[in-house]
Amino acid sequence: MAYLVSDFLNLVRQYGMLPSTSSTGTADADILAVADEELRTRIAPLIVASRQEWWVASSRVSLIANCGTYKVPRRAVGGRIRELQLKRADGSVRNMKRIELEESYALSQSLTGEPELFWLKGDFVCVWPEPATASGYLQFDFLARPGRLTSTSPTGYAITATAASIGTTATITAASADAVTASASGYADIVRAASGFSYTAVDVYGSMHATTHVFTVTDENLALPDDYPNLLVGDYIFPSDQCFIIPLPVEMHGVFVHYVVASLKRQLGDMQSADVFEKTAQRMSADALQTLEPRVDGEPRRLRGGLLWRMRKSWWTGY
Repeated sequence: MAYLVSDFLNLVRQYGMLPSTSSTGTADADILAVADEELRTRIAPLIVASRQEWWVASSRVSLIANCGTYKVPRRAVGGRIRELQLKRADGSVRNMKRIELEESYALSQSLTGEPELFWLKGDFVCVWPEPATASGYLQFDFLARPGRLTSTSPTGYAITATAASIGTTATITAASADAVTASASGYADIVRAASGFSYTAVDVYGSMHATTHVFTVTDENLALPDDYPNLLVGDYIFPSDQCFIIPLPVEMHGVFVHYVVASLKRQLGDMQSADVFEKTAQRMSADALQTLEPRVDGEPRRLRGGLLWRMRKSWWTGY
């Protein structure tokens, strides 16, 4: 069962003994503004530090001939990239190797071909050599920043059916046309309705039909067959950068509630209660991280010759 923002608000008011009315400082909008801040400044660093691949999403950008600069996904936490791959038109893969900015100065800027290297420059990724043709795409794996929390009921955003036209478009039927403005094109997020409430897709582009509630995806982020098994009936499709579900593993929900209550108590001038909730949140955070780390309990086994060596000797066609 999804842990909705409305459930979260009820818990915050219960633990903090806050009024259920829209009093100044404790209205839904006030609590959610604090929650968004805590999610980004307290919870996000914990998720990143755990290094357990929570919040990891993928975004694909088509290669452009003679273009060596591509934008880092706007929702990447801290502008960080988890991995960058070149996916060729035939389905094979090249793992791009990162170099430092200074090293790029020694490279021939006139050379074109298949990109092999990349470096970061502000909010952009630069690849070398520049693509000779517009064939294939870059796949960014990154930690996706959650959308802004909103207390709107998600009933109309539930996915009721999915279908795919292999390699071109997908259709997602929602309970209503609210996911994207009816009869208009726009961006949407797709979120799982089960723990850990992760993003199946971020900033997917498409158009919503006003009558049938069918969202036709025309964005390369999702228009590939390997993504469709992850689209489940009962999940949610939301307007981009909005979220009605707390996007955390169940074990982190209590931590989030206590950090938010501590911040609210501090704003209301109740410093003693704020300190109590702060210390409780820190203790709960340590306990929760022990549950979440590691996510695989099996003993790691070292492959003789290395993984890439084995791949080259068998089915691997990436290099």
